[in-house]
Amino acid sequence: YKTNIAGVERIEILKGPQALLAGANSLGGTLNIVTKKPTTERIRDVSASYGSHAERTGTIDLADAINDSKEFSYRVIGSATRANGSDAGYDGRSQDYGLGELRWKNADTDVIFGASASKTHTPLGRYTVAIRGFIEPVPSTLPGNRSDGVDTETHSVFYTLQHSFSDKLQFTSRMQRASTDQDLNLWTPQFPVSVPNLLLSYSGTINRSNQTTTSGDHYLSYKFKTGPLDQ
Repeated sequence: YKTNIAGVERIEILKGPQALLAGANSLGGTLNIVTKKPTTERIRDVSASYGSHAERTGTIDLADAINDSKEFSYRVIGSATRANGSDAGYDGRSQDYGLGELRWKNADTDVIFGASASKTHTPLGRYTVAIRGFIEPVPSTLPGNRSDGVDTETHSVFYTLQHSFSDKLQFTSRMQRASTDQDLNLWTPQFPVSVPNLLLSYSGTINRSNQTTTSGDHYLSYKFKTGPLDQ
């Protein structure tokens, strides 16, 4: 929910020893979400889609070189989604997303500065229960308000730097600071009060949280040979 697919170039799944690159909390593996980067090849992409519950999505993707030498380039991506409703009868999903990046690249150095912002509303899904020996039909009762759901707003700034001192020695530095505000408003069934009458007890949750993280890695890499192997 923190990443819009409009700004994603690819997703890498790191398992085994390479997952340790993300630290001690990635014992089961790591998802590395690689965002789209500025390019000197001109991009002018506009797309639109239409789906269930009158969900409309529009996306624009722009990139190009800034100067004649093509050392400077940029990337700007914007996307917006709106839906009229949801399967469960709540207000529809919505999402606004923006990504802006500047890049300077020559024969030895590649630097990218960027910022992104995302605001998302995710409605609650349908539910049912199984308490009288079979799965009940989807209840017609709508717990809570139509506007209930999960609201998430994320802002991030980041940079990446790669510099080659020689064909064998390279320095890499990457850093990102992200702030996420999440607002939960939802009702969930807990346990039956009366099984024959299918009376359920519901629990309401109203919770607001903020998470700010700063992450990065900085290292030197050196290529050399040990007999038949390149290290």
